[in-house]
Amino acid sequence: MPRRSERLNKTKAEQPVYIIESDDDATPDPPPKKVRKTIGSKPDAGSTKSKWTRGKRGKLEQMTEMPLDILFEIFAQLAPYDLLNLSRTSKALRNILMHRSSTYVWKSARSHIVGLPECPSDLSEPQYANLIYYPYCHFCLKTQVPSQAINWTTRSRCCKKCILENFVTAPEPYEVPLSIVPSIDLPGKRCTLPAYCLRTLRRYRTEIQGLESTALDEWYLARRSEYEARLKHASRCEAWNRSRTEERSNELENIRQRRYEAIKERLSLLGWGEEIARLERDDWRLEQLSDHKLVKQPKDLTDRIWRNIMQPLVDFMERTKARHLVLDRTDAIRKRGHVLSQILNDYAASQPLHAILPPVADIAILPSFRTIVENTPYKDKVLKSHFEQAMNELPSIVSTWRKSKDEELTAMIRGGSETGTEVTEATLLLAATFFRCSYCAREISYPRILVHACTTRIGFYDVEKVDPYFDDLTSRPWNDGHVVSFDPLASRRARLILRSCGLSPETLTSDQLNTLDLRFECRKCTEPEKGRLIMRWPRVISHMARHKELPEEDLTDLIQLPDFRDDEALLCDMLEDARMSPLSGHPAHRYSWICIGCKRRIPWHGSLDHLKEQHSDAIPDEYTEEEYIHHFDRYFALHLDATGTSLFEPLRVDVTNPAQSFREAFSSFHMLSGNTNGYLDSISQQLAQVFFAGQKSIG
Repeated sequence: MPRRSERLNKTKAEQPVYIIESDDDATPDPPPKKVRKTIGSKPDAGSTKSKWTRGKRGKLEQMTEMPLDILFEIFAQLAPYDLLNLSRTSKALRNILMHRSSTYVWKSARSHIVGLPECPSDLSEPQYANLIYYPYCHFCLKTQVPSQAINWTTRSRCCKKCILENFVTAPEPYEVPLSIVPSIDLPGKRCTLPAYCLRTLRRYRTEIQGLESTALDEWYLARRSEYEARLKHASRCEAWNRSRTEERSNELENIRQRRYEAIKERLSLLGWGEEIARLERDDWRLEQLSDHKLVKQPKDLTDRIWRNIMQPLVDFMERTKARHLVLDRTDAIRKRGHVLSQILNDYAASQPLHAILPPVADIAILPSFRTIVENTPYKDKVLKSHFEQAMNELPSIVSTWRKSKDEELTAMIRGGSETGTEVTEATLLLAATFFRCSYCAREISYPRILVHACTTRIGFYDVEKVDPYFDDLTSRPWNDGHVVSFDPLASRRARLILRSCGLSPETLTSDQLNTLDLRFECRKCTEPEKGRLIMRWPRVISHMARHKELPEEDLTDLIQLPDFRDDEALLCDMLEDARMSPLSGHPAHRYSWICIGCKRRIPWHGSLDHLKEQHSDAIPDEYTEEEYIHHFDRYFALHLDATGTSLFEPLRVDVTNPAQSFREAFSSFHMLSGNTNGYLDSISQQLAQVFFAGQKSIG
């Protein structure tokens, strides 16, 4: 006699009854015996070959024949995700799980999910589970949509393609208030735009057709209440989803950490514990073991997995050890190069102000110094005392280096000279002698070329070409990259300009020209409404590049010595002083100054601290910042290489509008850029008033 569910008997008037028959007394047939197959044997007539399949003819085949009480008790212990998958395995299970009588099973399954809000009134339990766990777009059923992209307000998952088909940002006049229509936020170019559910809009339009005013108001209030309840429920679901995502992320991270610790333990047994500890301690420059693709996986380590990944990880640790040795060498040489730089700074303090000394790499390459830097064990600390014996040779080293570089520059002039005159080392001193740096593409005179920053710089594309020793020192010997060459064009133009100004380029040296304190005017750039364009030597030569379309014979009329009136000379002096002042905040001041006391290059913003810390005995105790600013040039001087910076850009001199002249002089300065709150205008006007006062005294 077939069994029936007692629970269903009580509710048969309200719900359909599922009858699952079984024969308790029947003895199951024994399984068929296996028959050995032989060549030529034929299957018996009428015999059928059984095939194992999934689904209703597979392992779940007998499930629908179980009593419903037992079946529902089993289902109630599962998660909603499992029920959802079971309902899609066979029609029989689907009929059972999708019937209203199974509602309590879904509720019981949902109760196992901590913190999940109750099922909303507009969804059934299976629909709610489908929203939470079904990973595909609810419209095309093809594209996966992550749980973070669930739109709880519209109760849907939607891919980007289907959004355009099922949501509208500018709906047609559906005569439906948009304030009660569920929407999603679409990112726009400048802001997010609400996109309204098209299906809901159409349904609402159908509902309100034919409604009178009173009925329409009641309909709106009901829908408004539903929408507000939906928003509140969506907010709770979003909070739960975020919490679930964080918990899952933490769970996966814990698994990764367990795997990492297990791998560390096994590698330590193989002798790699010290290398791993160093990686964890301070080697941010290397790939961490925890970031290795075989380590950073959310899978617990097993013996089988370890056998598969052991050798690649051992190879990784061997590469790490080799890289550690390279880093040890780099760190040691870099620190020792810093010690050597300090020794050279101490030596420079005993020399004249603008004495030209070899760069640190030119000293470090000498055998007596390189042996100490490279051959001392990297774990040992190198002090100044290690170089004492080698430093005894430094004066002769400096003299030899200077002579060799002068000969090298002289040879460059011989190779590119167009004058046909005899070239000697005295030619280097001429004001018309210019070299070119291929890094910064500037014309550079002597002796500035010997201290030019680009000559010892290691460029980005030079790293693979340069000696690793210099790479570790972060500096290379002077012109090791062959960036310096003689500039015949600039030299030829310089001779033409000097000759047109009544000077002798064949004998006039740079020092003599500086003593003359001359200014030059570009007549082509001078405009009556803007003023005269005035510049210093050697900025004149680089300015000529702006007029490269002009024939060289026209340069004699283009650049001339200005015939200054007294007030024009006063304004020019004030403009130069303003631009040279460290208070201008110009970036060129960063390392354009050297301390007169110790000959070190000092950034202007740290110059006062330098005086207090390094030369406290040279300044009185009551020394104030105001005195420091007023007497700045008493303690600091411009570096030779500063003549190539923006501090020496041409100046616009206009005595009829001095405020505009000051404004142009300051406009590119860091502190005044953008004319914040009119500060640039205010400073320019104040300096113009000072000029007018001086102009009156002159008159």
